[in-house]
Order: sequence, then C-alpha cells, then structure tokens
Amino acid sequence: MAQHKPSHRAKEETVKCGKCGLDSPSEAKFCPNCGTKIGASLALIGRPLPALAFLHFAGGTYLIITAIANSLVQASLLFLIPYILIGALGIVVGWQFYSGKLIRKWTRGLSLAVVVVGAAITIAIYVLGFRLEGLIGPAWVIFALNGWALIRDWSQI
Repeated sequence: MAQHKPSHRAKEETVKCGKCGLDSPSEAKFCPNCGTKIGASLALIGRPLPALAFLHFAGGTYLIITAIANSLVQASLLFLIPYILIGALGIVVGWQFYSGKLIRKWTRGLSLAVVVVGAAITIAIYVLGFRLEGLIGPAWVIFALNGWALIRDWSQI
C-alpha cells in the first residue's frame, strides 16, 4: 500500500490592510474587503515617526520624574496620579511612534489625550508657579511642540 504524504507548499505571503487589517495576498493592489490601496497603506503604517516619538518620550518622562519629585515633598495623590498615568501613556505612545507599530484605531486618540492632558497639567503648574512665586518650568513647551508635530503628522498616523 502506498503511503500518502501531505504536500508541503510554501506558505503564501500576505500583507495586512492598513485600514481594516485583513490579510491579503502580497501581490494584491487593493484590499478585497474595503478597497484601500494596499501599497499606500503599507508605506504609512510601517514608517517610524521619530519626532513624535521623541516628544512623547520627553513629555512622559518629564511627568513621571516630576511626580516622583513631588512625592518626596508629600504631594497629594490626586495630583500625582494624572502625572504618572499620562507620563506612562506618553511613553507607550512614543514607543508606538518610534517602532512604527501603530495601533491605528488607538494611536491618534491616545496621542491627542497625552498632548492635551499633559499640556493642561504643565500649563496649570506654570501659572501656579507664577502666582505662588514658586518654581516654574517650561515643560508646557514640550507639549506645545508635541501638539504641533501631532497635527503635522496626523495623516500619517
């Protein structure tokens, strides 16, 4: 009796659609699910955005370091929690921009949240520093630049 051996075909290469995420054959020009041009979506998704990554890393790190420094002078948890959460989120989003592995559905919103909340926190501290004649820091500039870079690169995210 002849033994039947399973055929070993080379695994067909596929590419993910940048819009809907469907795996399509690598030679496809358009996604069969949503019609998006596959070549164009690949160019946008896999490309790192180093300016946005750096600004998110800088802003996130600043917020975390400030939270640690303020915890040494016994600051309120209500003050520290937003600093730590937005700082950590900024670092995560920065990594997505740096690696080029963008989670398309979330990256824009998370990046915008980091910029808006980070700017609000740092501007509030800047204004309070003037009013209380205390230490003021220009960290809001990081978030202003981050917002500008986010608007500039919005279509690539």
